[in-house]
Amino acid sequence: MKPLRLRRSRKRAAATLCLGLSAAAALQPSLAEPAAANSAAVYRFDIAAQPLYAALSQLAEQTGIQFVYSPDLVRSLQAPALSGSMTADQALQKLLAGSGLAHKAGQGNSVILEKTAVNEPQSAPGSTTLPSVTVVGKASGFDDNDPRSREYAKSHSAAATKTDTPIFDTAASIQVVPRAVMEDQKNTRIKDALENVSGVRAQPTLGMGTGFIVRGFKVDHVFRNGLITTQSNGFNSEFDIANLESVEILKGPSAMLYGRSEPGGLINVTTKKPSETPFYSLEQQFGSYDYYRTQWDATGPLNGDKTLLYRFSGSYQDNNSFRDLIFTDRVSVSPSITWKPSDATDFTLNVEGLKQDYQADFGIPAIGNRPANIPIGNSFGDTNDPVDHLSKVHLGTEFNHRFNQDWAIHNRFLMSRENNEQVFVNPSPAFGNALLADNRTLGRNIFSQENEVEAYTTNLDLTGKFKLLGMQHDALVGFDYTQSHTMYHTQGDWQNRNPALDIDIYNPRASYGIPSSVFDSTLATYVQPGREYSMFVTEWYGAYFQDHITLWDKLHIYGGGRYDWAEVGRGRGATEASAENALEYSNPSVKRKDEAFSPRVGILYQLALAQRLRQLEQFVRRQ
Repeated sequence: MKPLRLRRSRKRAAATLCLGLSAAAALQPSLAEPAAANSAAVYRFDIAAQPLYAALSQLAEQTGIQFVYSPDLVRSLQAPALSGSMTADQALQKLLAGSGLAHKAGQGNSVILEKTAVNEPQSAPGSTTLPSVTVVGKASGFDDNDPRSREYAKSHSAAATKTDTPIFDTAASIQVVPRAVMEDQKNTRIKDALENVSGVRAQPTLGMGTGFIVRGFKVDHVFRNGLITTQSNGFNSEFDIANLESVEILKGPSAMLYGRSEPGGLINVTTKKPSETPFYSLEQQFGSYDYYRTQWDATGPLNGDKTLLYRFSGSYQDNNSFRDLIFTDRVSVSPSITWKPSDATDFTLNVEGLKQDYQADFGIPAIGNRPANIPIGNSFGDTNDPVDHLSKVHLGTEFNHRFNQDWAIHNRFLMSRENNEQVFVNPSPAFGNALLADNRTLGRNIFSQENEVEAYTTNLDLTGKFKLLGMQHDALVGFDYTQSHTMYHTQGDWQNRNPALDIDIYNPRASYGIPSSVFDSTLATYVQPGREYSMFVTEWYGAYFQDHITLWDKLHIYGGGRYDWAEVGRGRGATEASAENALEYSNPSVKRKDEAFSPRVGILYQLALAQRLRQLEQFVRRQ
């Protein structure tokens, strides 16, 4: 058990020491070279049929070529689907086939598009007309598959539609905090990353980091790669960002795709995946209040043909706080492996383990409608308060198979197990005013809680693109299932004040040092005998469909629905067995079944200005 510590007054200036080692993948061309130097390089393309400007944008992202053309040249032009291994020149010829456009090499890695037969309009005598030019490409050195790449703006969000629809074309409010931002800010928890998102604020969670208010609604649970994690009954958890690629916020209702979500929004974290590009990184951070953090990341292929990839990331963090008695000691380890038996199929297995010792913090009491005017470091626990403990593990899989350019099937699975033990010197009553009439004495008592959660969730999605009656359709049909069991155990007294434990909020240190015998005797009782144990169960099925219709490249119409079948229950008893029996031989007051249909409709029209802004956003995002 880690020794308890008081806040240390010695502060250290924040400093960060970074060591990065990287190796380029074999045969990977340098994007800093001219396009001609890459003419023989072979790429694997998987570009769906879509407007030509969008296809050119994807080609630019993968090859590093910058395309220069007038927007009038590609207006209303469609590009065919492109799949297979070929050079960039071969891919461009296929995309431009039948379009009436030709290409020629420009300076550096640029390619100029022009009509095969140019008929310039006659200009007035003595005047010169310069055509408008659009540049679509990306800065040299940017590669979506390279872990060294730094992308500050994400064009897609997996959580928003469960498809590859760009955020710009989605009739919803979506914000994504990418890895580059989290690294620059040196975030360590998703709570830190979400400080960048409007309409989201952290909620006190007694030392945990996954309680939030989104657009005024409480959000306890966090989704991981599109699947709900263990926070299924209001028990907060923790995520370290060492293994996170991004944090996504889908604002507003999302029940059509996910079933159980709050009206304010949904929080989804995406984890890092193995990469074909070898990359190794080790980082050491130092900071105030005895802050030490070590973070590492390693990825690359395990065999010559790059069909087997690995990634191993993690962190260790140890720190005190500006608050007395508060500290965190956390280690996170996340190995993953990807198998690609063919160009059309991939399977990823990922594991995430986290162990954290910490001390819960109840904050500062209020006097009237304002925080008490006391030193911000004053804490109202105790030096003999046992250390709180959290341990959890996530085991996930992801399977993708592309039947062709347009149709694919996706399956995800997540197993979550979590144990959380907390002992509090608790303000009492916990759900009332624990501050006495003198506005300086805080009533307290001793209380403990433990919850063990085991949850399984999976989904199966079929996505497809097709044209019908001149309309482009991006369709989704899916099914998901969630099952969780939570055993909750409580001891002590959270309701009645023990006068011997009263503390002066202006001088709390004088009351530190509660005898161990007081902890033992209080925790041997419970304020509500016969209700010490609670068993929560959840079983949830959902089937859903969605269609994204695009007209004239500007009008986007979303329609879909979901039908849910849910069963939840809570059994209570003096023992774990009696709580389980209360559920097994249940009555309507213990278990509840519900089913409901959740529709969703959205319309988005992109004005001419919006189209220009989109082109600008695509260009700036790659710089």
